[in-house]
Amino acid sequence: MALIQWEEKYSVNVIELDKEHKRLLEMLNELHSAMKLGKSRELVEKLVNEAVDYCDKHLDHEEDLMKRCNYSGLSEHLKQHEIFRQKVTGFKLSLKKNNYTLSVGLISFFKDWFINHICTEDKKYSTNINNCKYS
Repeated sequence: MALIQWEEKYSVNVIELDKEHKRLLEMLNELHSAMKLGKSRELVEKLVNEAVDYCDKHLDHEEDLMKRCNYSGLSEHLKQHEIFRQKVTGFKLSLKKNNYTLSVGLISFFKDWFINHICTEDKKYSTNINNCKYS
């Protein structure tokens, strides 16, 4: 069973960003499943690295759209993304140092971030980006 199932309440109503959010959710569920099934440390580390790398690309994309659309909440949103990046970088470094148990904390952090950040902060840019001709 998946840790989190996609629900419409997670939609930010920006098709390309919803697609990326869905992929992030899939990656989180893959990581959770691997840990729950006791998969190898190498696989868990690989999944963590892939999820962190994908998150970074996603955040860059989201930030670029907000900049191009002159989103008024950009400054605060960037601060939140920076806090997220610092936190996951710390998890990634700790995992490299063989602190396997931190992966559980990472899953919890990702889950909370996914639900809370997307459902509150990301939804704030929805109208702005959809009304913007950014392409």
